[in-house]
Amino acid sequence: MTIALLGDSLLDTGNLTNVLAPFGIVPFPDLPFPDPPYSGGKASNGLVLGEAVIAELGIDPDSLTLGVRLPTTPPALNPLTENINYAVAGATTGVFGAEGNGLAMFPVGVQSQIALFAQDLTSVGIPEAKTEKPDILFSAGSNDVFEVLVDINSFASILLTPDKNDDNALKNDLATQVVDNIYVAIASLENYVDDIVILGLSRLGDSPFSIQADGAVDALLPGDYAGQTRAFLTDVAAEINTRLSATYDGQDLRENGFLFDDVAQIISDNAAQVLNDLEDFSTRAVTFGSSLLVGTDFSMAFDGLVDDFLGSNVFGQVNDFLVGLLDDIGDYFPGQQGGFDPVENVMVIDGIDVFEDGLVVWQESVINAGLVPITEISYLDYLTQVTGLPDNLDSRSFAFTDGSHPTSNLNQFIAAQIAPQIQAEFPDFGMG
Repeated sequence: MTIALLGDSLLDTGNLTNVLAPFGIVPFPDLPFPDPPYSGGKASNGLVLGEAVIAELGIDPDSLTLGVRLPTTPPALNPLTENINYAVAGATTGVFGAEGNGLAMFPVGVQSQIALFAQDLTSVGIPEAKTEKPDILFSAGSNDVFEVLVDINSFASILLTPDKNDDNALKNDLATQVVDNIYVAIASLENYVDDIVILGLSRLGDSPFSIQADGAVDALLPGDYAGQTRAFLTDVAAEINTRLSATYDGQDLRENGFLFDDVAQIISDNAAQVLNDLEDFSTRAVTFGSSLLVGTDFSMAFDGLVDDFLGSNVFGQVNDFLVGLLDDIGDYFPGQQGGFDPVENVMVIDGIDVFEDGLVVWQESVINAGLVPITEISYLDYLTQVTGLPDNLDSRSFAFTDGSHPTSNLNQFIAAQIAPQIQAEFPDFGMG
């Protein structure tokens, strides 16, 4: 049995860097993840969380093949014989990457990853894919939540009017968007994969990025709003985790306000939106390139990337896949009218719990090593800014590599909390 990874930077072992670096495209300020503080083109100074988790499960992280490549790059990969990583740093749960990470024009979101995964499975042959099924490790949603801070002034204005309940409405909208997108993703994988593990969101308000954003929002507003942005981000993460658990823990969905028709409508609405986004991609890309980048090396590289995507009809393939998904809703939900677990073999790991537990053990290990644990300043900021911290610190003292990504050391302690839960539910996960 094999394993495939789908999601964002917590799992990406180099896909974003691998695809964009040859074109000289650097959407993030710090891509392609320079060393130091990063390592191997990943959002970590060592192992990302996905690598740490599979290592705890007894799978060699070096066995992962990068699965995201230009559509014209042969050959197709075989998810039935290879451990493949389709996760991309900066991915949202939708089609595209996060605007806040400069990836809004790039189809690297989870839905696009699944389309590529499906394309690889199709190349193997659907009968074989239904017989030999890979396991899936999935992590996404944080980038969707952080998008609210792209327009920080609009976000700040919401905090000024608590009487309108705008903040709670926004929390609900974000949670609904993420959970619905994940629902579509998981439903589209059914019948073609074995076990699925969803890593829920961590306490987003505790990252150095969130702490800095909280200060920036507070500075924009009259009065004292310190802590409210951090609380907002963590509340959304907790709500997403709660809804995912309610969806996939086997509860009767009628108790949670879902009926079969609601589920079918979620899939239909979201898949239709995905198709609309894909149809609009070429227009957005051309507008982006012509208005901002004309005459630059970046422009020519971007044009080449767009031509590769469009010329290979990858969007047509994605379209066919999603249309097939809509046509096959009956197969995904065969006559069940409520009171069902949408995909039986799915478990949700509470990201807040495992992060907190892993952080406690990490802090103890740092103190035992005679060091001081630092959680509110990232290792990147320590290397590049005046932080007031002592000289000659190394990465072992830091919980975060940058504003939102844990260090390799912390990832391994978090993974040690995750792996036993997976093994208890799916003893042969990724191992055959």
